[in-house]
Amino acid sequence: MAPPSGGQSEVSGPLIGTKIRAPRPVADHRERPRLSGRLDAALDDTTRLTLLSAPPGYGKTVAVTGWLAARGVPYAWLSLDTSDNDLARCARYLAAALRAVRPAAGTATVALLGPGANPPPDLVGATLLDEMAASDDSFVLVLDDYHAITADPVHRLLRFLIEHGPPFVHLVLATREDPPLPLARLRAHGRLVELRAEELRYTAEEATAYLTTAGVALEPDLTAGLIERTEGWVAGLQLAAISLRDHPDPAALVGAFGGSQRFVLDYLADEVLGRIDDELRSFLVATSIAERFDAGLCRALTGRDDTHMLLAQAEQANLFVVPLDSERRWYRYHHLFADYLRAQLADDERRTLHERAADYLEAQSLGSEAVGHALAAGSLDRAIALVEREARPTFEAGELVHRSRNKLLVVAA
Repeated sequence: MAPPSGGQSEVSGPLIGTKIRAPRPVADHRERPRLSGRLDAALDDTTRLTLLSAPPGYGKTVAVTGWLAARGVPYAWLSLDTSDNDLARCARYLAAALRAVRPAAGTATVALLGPGANPPPDLVGATLLDEMAASDDSFVLVLDDYHAITADPVHRLLRFLIEHGPPFVHLVLATREDPPLPLARLRAHGRLVELRAEELRYTAEEATAYLTTAGVALEPDLTAGLIERTEGWVAGLQLAAISLRDHPDPAALVGAFGGSQRFVLDYLADEVLGRIDDELRSFLVATSIAERFDAGLCRALTGRDDTHMLLAQAEQANLFVVPLDSERRWYRYHHLFADYLRAQLADDERRTLHERAADYLEAQSLGSEAVGHALAAGSLDRAIALVEREARPTFEAGELVHRSRNKLLVVAA
């Protein structure tokens, strides 16, 4: 779609045409029927919002563009950025995007947004909906990179569109973090379709097909090892494929593949840690030494009293945080992300953090977990003392045989 012409340019200036065009399909893209089947629910008249919310590199945009192409669904597309936090600018781009499915759209909305005008979000939303309702032909409205939006007036505009939009308008949001929209209410009423990291990650079959398409031929056991290492993270597999092309020893590379690999490191540095504030970055790095953590362990590692808030912030921002229980008490990081974070620590910092972790876990009667941290801190005597203390209850619980090979005998050696 070319940038709209006419009176709109006099009011708002030239529009960036690429913002209102879907990205070109990825070369050799293979549709993922499992995802397309989930996205088909977006076209149901009862669905008010379809949300793809996952960390960077999980293929949200590719999944949507692939689905739209496979289904031949009419759609309007808007790629958002931080400048769209201005309500007037965002509304103008929305009106321009709608011209892909409603060619006459935009006039009434743009008329609200003249110099000095400050219309309320609900009025802008109502006007946009009137222009959408010029026809009842069904279409999908995709808002990509919604995490760029932080301004409440724009969120209010979206809430209005969600709550009052006609059933033939199907709204799809792709975002790196959950937006402040009425998700719980929509979920409770069965009006929300959600695809998160768990759904977007590659299955073994999908990963094998992708690697084959990418020209990477691996033995089944190496493919399985790579999938386990990346946990199905789409970008991780793509970065691995780049590294594996023409590599003389694929087995060695797969065995060593982690957050310190150059391609992974560059990606995570640019796309993840480069986009968050220093406070949260320091929190992530310090807590990465734990295989699993709760708010209390995070507090012991960082010395901060607001770790509940920081954990919630990290989870909401989809920073590769994986909840381990339904109560969302214990968490871990994606393996590659944890590797990358740990690589940011100096040796003395790492030892100090492991000591703190051992202190906390021992105080919480989690001595078997404290052993590993004591060893990592270089405190062999403490590790032996913890093992001796844990040996009888561990034996009585029938766990000694299972643990002896990976922890107890390590200390004995």
